Amino acid sequence: MGPTPERDIQAVMEASDYVRHGTSTMFGGSLPNCTCPKAPCGGVAAGDEDHDCPEHGMYDRREYLHWASECPGPYAPAVTPPQ
Repeated sequence: MGPTPERDIQAVMEASDYVRHGTSTMFGGSLPNCTCPKAPCGGVAAGDEDHDCPEHGMYDRREYLHWASECPGPYAPAVTPPQ
């Protein structure tokens, strides 16, 4: 096996218009009580959070992030890519 090609994170960020999607579970999606508009992965795009959402009002909420241009789509794993 040869060396792994270097990932062009700047190109990924630009293709995403600098937007990341956050999911509540490692496998994509949000908690059932999340009322925010959803991205294709079932997570929430940064900046689209509903201020009245009970999930986004939690202080200990964790998110698994990926760039919008790399959104895996419905029910696929959503994790932060290696940088």
